[in-house]
Amino acid sequence: MMRSLLFVTLLSAMALSSAQKRGNFEYLTMDNVNWLISERKNVDDMVNCVKRDRNCNDIFNDLKRIMPEILRTKGSCRAIRCTAEQQEVIKYAIKQLNKRYPRKMVELQSVFRR
Repeated sequence: MMRSLLFVTLLSAMALSSAQKRGNFEYLTMDNVNWLISERKNVDDMVNCVKRDRNCNDIFNDLKRIMPEILRTKGSCRAIRCTAEQQEVIKYAIKQLNKRYPRKMVELQSVFRR
């Protein structure tokens, strides 16, 4: 009985850890993306966060966690369990970054496609 309880506790902890690593991107909102793309400095800081782990904030950390999957799937976030609203935010962010900061987008793509 004790072994079963320990096993279930261990599995629950692993599942919780996995859920925290996948999904629940609370900072991935339209307001935050609009803030990000509003100034070049914000985009520069995001790129520095991704490339060098500098100037990171919660928004950039969420983006850094999802960026490899987003670039691999050309915008889909099914594998990382984002919501439908977050999917729209991601598509909007990619479109705006490509349109307004194409060189920075190329830099980001080069980091994750190595």
